[in-house]
Amino acid sequence: MDMDHQADEAWVLGVQRKLYQWSKANPDEQWRDMWGWLTDSRMLRHAWRRVSTNKGGRTAGVDGMTVGRIRKRGELRFLDRLQAELRSCAYRPSPARRKLIPKAGKPGQFRPLGIPTVKDRVVQSAVKTLLEPIFEAQFWHVSYGFRPGRSTHGALEHIRRAAQSHKRGGDTRRHGMPYPWVIEGDIKGCLDPLS
Repeated sequence: MDMDHQADEAWVLGVQRKLYQWSKANPDEQWRDMWGWLTDSRMLRHAWRRVSTNKGGRTAGVDGMTVGRIRKRGELRFLDRLQAELRSCAYRPSPARRKLIPKAGKPGQFRPLGIPTVKDRVVQSAVKTLLEPIFEAQFWHVSYGFRPGRSTHGALEHIRRAAQSHKRGGDTRRHGMPYPWVIEGDIKGCLDPLS
């Protein structure tokens, strides 16, 4: 693709910074008018790069298209068509292709996996790019689940430090919030269909 990758990334980062700052300053704001950013060619190219470099790019959705097939047909043509669909409000997500994946350590048991089309993945990536900074500005510092730069290791380290501080008689309050509880859980089969 003949396009200025660095300029696109700088623009996307600038949009994300604005959204984060606005969200931090206005936590009760209802976010409207983000369509222009979502349908901007720089955002779609950014989203395409994220999707096309993901190892799942070789996996087709219900339309049979893979990243490789789209590259052969022309990435810019694909993105121009997607942008036109979005701007004209003609875009409709496709159903996900359902595939059963074996459950680790459980022979004979499977979990369902929904595989979106590459086009839907690009749109989802663009939406995520816009929504992530808005929500990041609102999340508590002790929230670790499915956040960029956060992990279970970080959550465990946070718990360890809080427990050590409590043992030493230190203040277990952070940002005015006490830690009077611990949650232990096992979410067994939480994604299995309910009977």
